[in-house]
Amino acid sequence: MLKNVSTVLSATVLSQALVVLTSPIISRMYSPNEFGVFIFSLTLVAIMSPLLMGRYENAILVADKSEVKRISFICFYMNLIWVVISTFVVFLLEPYLLSLSGQEEYQLFIYTLPILLAFSGLTNLSTNIAIVNSDFKRIGNNKLIVSTVIVTSQILLSLMFGGNVYSLLFGTILGYLSGIIYMKKYLADSLKVEGNNREGLLFVLIKYLKFPKYDLPSSLFNLIGVQLPNLTLGKLGNAEILGFYSFTSRVMMMPINLIGQSVSVVFKKQAVIAKETNDVHVLFDKIVLVLLCIGIVPFSVIFFYGEFIFKYVSVSYTHLRAHETDS
Repeated sequence: MLKNVSTVLSATVLSQALVVLTSPIISRMYSPNEFGVFIFSLTLVAIMSPLLMGRYENAILVADKSEVKRISFICFYMNLIWVVISTFVVFLLEPYLLSLSGQEEYQLFIYTLPILLAFSGLTNLSTNIAIVNSDFKRIGNNKLIVSTVIVTSQILLSLMFGGNVYSLLFGTILGYLSGIIYMKKYLADSLKVEGNNREGLLFVLIKYLKFPKYDLPSSLFNLIGVQLPNLTLGKLGNAEILGFYSFTSRVMMMPINLIGQSVSVVFKKQAVIAKETNDVHVLFDKIVLVLLCIGIVPFSVIFFYGEFIFKYVSVSYTHLRAHETDS
């Protein structure tokens, strides 16, 4: 288990380090207003993402091997259907979404949401299929590829077309697309469902109905609670305030995301095995120990040197501190 965690963790560390190292560059290329609109877009995608496949993508982790392709097949086409639906929703709610974003300068950004939503769904689907196959190296490499392409594209697009929210969004789309291409092996397999397997599609939908019944609403409420500041600050204040908050939150949450993403990927696979052998409590104790050992270093650094580090991460932080002093 530790070997698998270290495999994903090493790639995640590199991807997060890349984000940290390029944050001073990106914070100077894009204004807080542009970053606020960008984060608002990602927030909407995050909140809508559980609806894409009804959380059936998580059923892949516990399904029998004979059922994995059926569920993957269902998830793939549910993803496409919901993307079409989201396009109409965005069109109908355009005035409300623009008002909620806290700005009027960028009006076409909401039409990138269906694309981001589709790519986000395919990324989650391919990752879960890779977990079932214990291909943790590919999962780690995918994280690194996506982060590299995103930050590189956002910097290059800013240099080529100027720093605006569309450069941020299309940079993210290119990052997701590169990851999907890298994981195409698993997505292609999900479409190869033979005739006799297709007959069992309704059976697996009913068998794993607990995922949309229980996991879907809990995920929605959890995401809405976590993302509430990003969803409302634009309306209550403006996109610039949201940009300051989201950029600060993004940097300070990196240690949590770093550890959480790395351990959770491995935990999903190990939890299924532990359930079969009735060793769930043993696995839980191991996970707590692993999290404690991994987390003590980055959280100690943030606790003692967070303010010092952040001064070099975002030039905007200095202006915030000056504003607080004046007030």
